[in-house]
Amino acid sequence: MGELTPAQSAAVLSFAADSALGVGLRAVRRAGPLRGAVMGFQAFDLVGGLVAFQCAGTRSKYADGTGLRRLAFPVLHVQPYIVPLTGEGSWTVAAGRHLAAVASTAALDQVEMKPRSRRVTANIVAAGLSLCDLAVADSRQRWFGPVYLFKVVGRHASLMPG
Repeated sequence: MGELTPAQSAAVLSFAADSALGVGLRAVRRAGPLRGAVMGFQAFDLVGGLVAFQCAGTRSKYADGTGLRRLAFPVLHVQPYIVPLTGEGSWTVAAGRHLAAVASTAALDQVEMKPRSRRVTANIVAAGLSLCDLAVADSRQRWFGPVYLFKVVGRHASLMPG
């Protein structure tokens, strides 16, 4: 995650654990313990990363590097494909989420702008993608798309210097 103070680490872990518990318990009731555990872990990972990116230490760790290295991070965020493996979503929506995140991140990397403008623009893009996602997402995991898109586009893409 980067250099975090003990208080920052506690906050990240608290939000991540709370999200994991909520998502996991709902999925357990609906789909059983294995699927609940998988979706709970997904929530822990995504929410933890989303919250961690509010800390300067995490942002500075991921802001460095070449465009290819920075783009590899969104490409490797393949969590959307785990959702249909659990029977909680479709492959089409998973592919759309992943491709939208990678394409948006690549596009934002090509645009020169000030860091503050980049953060605002990345979050506007993430919000737009989230609204589209909510229009087509399976009702069982509606939380997933917006959290994933804000983590990858709203946070990772906002760091890219262009």
